[in-house]
Amino acid sequence: MLGISRHELQRMIHDGELESFDGKVELERLRERFPTLALAENSFAQELAFLKQTAFALRIKDVAFPDAEALASQLHKLRAKLAVTQAREQHYRELLKEMGRRLAEVYSDCDDAQREQLTALSRWLLDELER
Repeated sequence: MLGISRHELQRMIHDGELESFDGKVELERLRERFPTLALAENSFAQELAFLKQTAFALRIKDVAFPDAEALASQLHKLRAKLAVTQAREQHYRELLKEMGRRLAEVYSDCDDAQREQLTALSRWLLDELER
């Protein structure tokens, strides 16, 4: 719109030739630096609104319709997480089986009070696993 490239504008800001705040340049500063700038306030505002709306629409499109490569990458990550979760689940199942076997061994060598405690512990564990 000014007849110069974005790179040139950024260079001018960096070199202090054009004042900016948080990377933004006020319209008045542009008019001071480029007196031949023939932008009406309304048309500039309309152009800016259009650019913002277009940029937002593109971001929504990227989120709603990611490209095949991004989807493949996400799928790969999810498959890896699933494999880790399944391996962890299998490990926990094996641990529970071993704990049951060991509890059964201890149970046979216990007195009645200890057997009651082991039975209560086993029931609690089974109830928690069924949840």
